[in-house]
Amino acid sequence: MPSVPGPAPPPGLLSPLVPFALEFLTLRRLTASAFGTLMSLEPAIALLVGAVVLHRIPGPGPAQGTALVVTAGIGATRTGARPEPSPTPPPDHAPHPARADADCPARAPRGRRPA
Repeated sequence: MPSVPGPAPPPGLLSPLVPFALEFLTLRRLTASAFGTLMSLEPAIALLVGAVVLHRIPGPGPAQGTALVVTAGIGATRTGARPEPSPTPPPDHAPHPARADADCPARAPRGRRPA
């Protein structure tokens, strides 16, 4: 079994936390639509970093696939908004707040009990 140096596991285990924390900080500052659009661009950014830093030029298939994924992600973000839920009315059987004491014997003032 290969040996692993002592300080190597912590950076390897903590490295996913940095992007995750940055995404949460970004989400707090942006609208959901803008954040979704930026998340949709992640595959394109990864493709560009691979081309510039690693000098790995993608072929036409991977480039087209990335373009389709980004387009679908942006389209879903921009057009897939759910309508705002309407506030639900209170149930019909709930007592009126002003008459709550009159409807409940335990909460009625002393000397007065509901009939």
